[in-house]
Amino acid sequence: MSFTKVAPAEIGTEPGTSILIGDSLLHSTGIDIGNNTGIGVTIRKHGDATFTGIVTAASFSASGAISASSFTGDGSGLEGVSSSGIGTPLSDDDTSDLNKIYYVNQELSIGSTVTVNHPSSAVASYTHYQDLVVKDDADFIVSDGDTFIPDVLGIRTSTSTISSASGGRIRAGTITNAGANGAPNFPNGLTGTAGTFTGNLNVGGVLTYEDVTNVDSVGLITARGGIRIGAGTTVGPVSGVVTYFGDGSQLTGISAGTSLSGSTNDTICTVTGANAIKGEANLTFSGSVLNINGTTDDTPLMIDTTNNNGAHLRFRKDGSNQHFVGAGGGFSLGDKEDLSLRGYDNVLFASGNSSTERLRITSQGTLFAKADGTAPVNQAEAGHYGGTGYNAGNALGLMVKRAIHVSDADTKGVGGMFLSHTRNVACNGTTYNMFTLHNREGTFVGDIYVGFSAGGAGAVRHYRFTCLYNTNTLTSVDFNRRTSNENLTCNISSSNTSHFFQVIPTVSGGSVQRVSMTIVGACCGRNDGAGGDFYTVSYNS
Repeated sequence: MSFTKVAPAEIGTEPGTSILIGDSLLHSTGIDIGNNTGIGVTIRKHGDATFTGIVTAASFSASGAISASSFTGDGSGLEGVSSSGIGTPLSDDDTSDLNKIYYVNQELSIGSTVTVNHPSSAVASYTHYQDLVVKDDADFIVSDGDTFIPDVLGIRTSTSTISSASGGRIRAGTITNAGANGAPNFPNGLTGTAGTFTGNLNVGGVLTYEDVTNVDSVGLITARGGIRIGAGTTVGPVSGVVTYFGDGSQLTGISAGTSLSGSTNDTICTVTGANAIKGEANLTFSGSVLNINGTTDDTPLMIDTTNNNGAHLRFRKDGSNQHFVGAGGGFSLGDKEDLSLRGYDNVLFASGNSSTERLRITSQGTLFAKADGTAPVNQAEAGHYGGTGYNAGNALGLMVKRAIHVSDADTKGVGGMFLSHTRNVACNGTTYNMFTLHNREGTFVGDIYVGFSAGGAGAVRHYRFTCLYNTNTLTSVDFNRRTSNENLTCNISSSNTSHFFQVIPTVSGGSVQRVSMTIVGACCGRNDGAGGDFYTVSYNS
């Protein structure tokens, strides 16, 4: 408000109570407005103004303090008013729900150097601003021992606006995560001129670095520009060995006495001295073929072992064992003193520097001797007896155990047969089965030779026989014995296509003797229709 034509305060000496301006009394202490109404304003000459009601003004300026029981309206222009710490309400109307909903700006701009130093009684200082933007050359300093927490409300989101501000710095002794229990996160990276880590540094991606003091890598280190070791230092493992890869031609400090000589493609190297390595021209390996050239040595390959089974060679196909040759103890075919040969299927022999098969042992144990285009002098030449003892000169060109069969038929049960079987039996008149012959229709014909011998005793007999389906004939041809106390007879028992050849030996006292029976004859089995062909010989024991 303004006053015009007001007399100065010093007009007169005692204004009294008779000078009025409107309803207000003018006196020495100022002007009382509304003196008679009980409301209004007291304005005093020393500058105080007392308002007992509501003051409404377009603007208000005061050089001193303004006190009131409450203030209302927009206070955004007020300076020196502390923030409540939670944000600004969306509405100034106390009756509006938006008055209880707040917002906070994202950035708190630090334009000049400030120091956060809260009282010692405080736990921490904080702000609800999400980002602190330290501008230009300003410093944001957190005092030693103090804790400062940005974004105390925790409302930072991944969609927050990225600040374009740059410059400034934050100075603090320790930076932690919001919970003060872990490391802070730097989502956009961390750039610096130096760093010191007293613990482990874990890098999930690629680590690019220069002039490091120590590198402890669990995995592979790739150094594009090379690795240089300073003077007086060494390369060595904490435990185990150090393995080098790649070209070592630039390595220094390797003993100059180590030399490699005689090296050509595919040669295998041997140590010829303390510091000498030699490539062996007579020992080569192409990656698939090992070649040993013994030159004048007649034993270019020696295989030795301390194993009790002896040594042997194994031949494989696609990792599976096929054939064995050597001491049989290692593959259950004899022992270390036997030279054993085991084939996966048949065992074949050839001669004459050709691949023409001369001898075959089938997987069932059948022996085939072939002499295509040749006239052998004697395929089974027997040795002669000479010297002393039964082991001197008793050599047989060919010895076959139990049976020989000869046939040019393509079916079983047809051809010539030579069978022999020996049993140790009590010679007391008991009947013993020696052979069982069996083919289709049970057809056989031939001779039986049987005999035994003992000290001062013995007997032999010769029979002719025929066998057909479920029947047979047996005729004695010759019989001889040492004394009348020995006797020897044979019998054939027929059952359909099977025939049992039996012997009944007798000797004084009924002692156990070796009785031998040999059959020489022909088997004449049938092969037609669905019945097929078959032929079996059973050696009874």
